[in-house]
Amino acid sequence: MPASRLPPELLLEIARKLFAIADTSSLKTLSLVSSEWLSVARPFIFRDLRVQLGGMKSLDALTAIVRPSPALSSLISTLCLVGDINGRESSDPQTRYLYPFVSPLDILALVAMIPRISSISVQLCRVEGGMIESNLRRFQGVYNCSLFLFQVSIDDIALDMLTGSFRGEALSLTKLHFLSPNNQPLNFLSSGNHTSDGSSIFSSLRHLCVGLSTNFRGRIPIILAIKSKSLPELQMLELACDLAHNRHLHTMNGFLNDKGRPVEVLLLDYTITMGWGDYISDYLVDEVNPPSYDGFGLIPESWGTVSLKECCPSLRSITFFLSVLMESESYGATEKSPAVLQWNYALRLIASAPLTLSSIKIGIYLDEDTSAEDMMGCTISVVEWENWDNVLRQLLGLREVVFFRVDQAKRRRELHLGMEGLGHIPEKFARDMSEWIKERMAVERVVLLRYVVED
Repeated sequence: MPASRLPPELLLEIARKLFAIADTSSLKTLSLVSSEWLSVARPFIFRDLRVQLGGMKSLDALTAIVRPSPALSSLISTLCLVGDINGRESSDPQTRYLYPFVSPLDILALVAMIPRISSISVQLCRVEGGMIESNLRRFQGVYNCSLFLFQVSIDDIALDMLTGSFRGEALSLTKLHFLSPNNQPLNFLSSGNHTSDGSSIFSSLRHLCVGLSTNFRGRIPIILAIKSKSLPELQMLELACDLAHNRHLHTMNGFLNDKGRPVEVLLLDYTITMGWGDYISDYLVDEVNPPSYDGFGLIPESWGTVSLKECCPSLRSITFFLSVLMESESYGATEKSPAVLQWNYALRLIASAPLTLSSIKIGIYLDEDTSAEDMMGCTISVVEWENWDNVLRQLLGLREVVFFRVDQAKRRRELHLGMEGLGHIPEKFARDMSEWIKERMAVERVVLLRYVVED
């Protein structure tokens, strides 16, 4: 039977399957086959639109398509503007100034043309304001749209303008590089961020993701600025925390104390560290801040902690992102390994969780070249699983403990995942890890453990 004469419901199912596996290329090819295929494929092609920015011309080209065609623009649900379609990252912060430039005014003008947009993501771009007051007044409207900024070079004006123009359910600010001139203090979120009816743009926020910025100065002020806002509807909170930087750790814990009460789902990333090495070992020999064991393993005394049962009394799920180091790496498979300290610190937090906690997920960072034979030569074999057994035994409502591999490439590519980046643990690694833990935990806890591996 010719494709054009297939039942419409079959064409729709084919398009839906291709969309589910993100095969946009095949969808575009099918849209050229016939008018029937075009009408079926087009909504899926434009639903989650990803546009590579090669300069202003690419944004102008998108505007030229969207503006004269309300029917087409109404198909767009999520829009991602990407400066580098391959998601490449640079280790040199100065190269971020070479990212394609996009004005916040252009972003807002584009969003205004898309009536059903639910989220906009901006990645690997340079976003600068530089607007005069008259231009700011042109865009005092607020859009019911979530905002995701990932690895963006941005100045205070642009950030203040963007965060003040969207009132969606999600806000994600991760790996920002601040362009504030002359090392002046950051001044974003300073305008009050209120809509025309006087309500805060944060009043409807249900999902907040705040990662570390790529330059030191923005790491603490960004969370302090948000801390001053009311977040009454916040249900899911993702925070990246540099355990090697005491002030940042204490600031994050303070944020949890102040804003955590409505939170039901918490994600904490401890893998983004700056200056581990000898910096951590100094904590362990410091007589002023002696190491603490307390049944959780070695933890620097100065790190401090919070009580999750007090600051997040409604917590149902917690996810940690923890490092795994090989024996050959600095402080690799020893109790003083920075990775082991992360696991110990996470365990202390779990011990303070409320009885409402039913799910624990642990995303482990493994190097891309980690082989399936490496489990016995890494920090997994040094973690004190007997301590984990004792803590998990106290959580009467616990239903699962899930281990997965953090897919770093996926986290860069799929901005809507926030920090999650769910990936598969190598099968043999997972099997060896399971056997190792099984020998050190009671059967009642072992049955709760699950490992995400390839089918």
